[in-house]
Amino acid sequence: MDFISFRIAGKGYSIYKMSPLTATRIIQAWDVKKEPDESIGCLAAMARSVALGISGSKSIFSKLKCIVLRRRFMKKASFEELFDAYNKTLQMIPLEDIVGIGAVMEQLSISIAKDHE
Repeated sequence: MDFISFRIAGKGYSIYKMSPLTATRIIQAWDVKKEPDESIGCLAAMARSVALGISGSKSIFSKLKCIVLRRRFMKKASFEELFDAYNKTLQMIPLEDIVGIGAVMEQLSISIAKDHE
């Protein structure tokens, strides 16, 4: 898939094919529990992930755009809209990036474990 479109907080947004840096940032924003509830932490993590997916990482102003979008989603989006947008954002992460990031994290955890022995 090259892009996916959805509607959240009264506006339409599109997420295009992600760079590995954007995918890494979205994966690091996964503070969501296995079963999402309507807690503030869950909503904030989902809003941040969706905002990162929309803003990307190639633009100079991507961090500013991410902050503005996250605030907008936290104020105006319903839980159903946010959860739907979050699922669509996760669908756009390329599988090879998830595998690559998993391998890097595993090597990092092994090296940390060796340092503490």
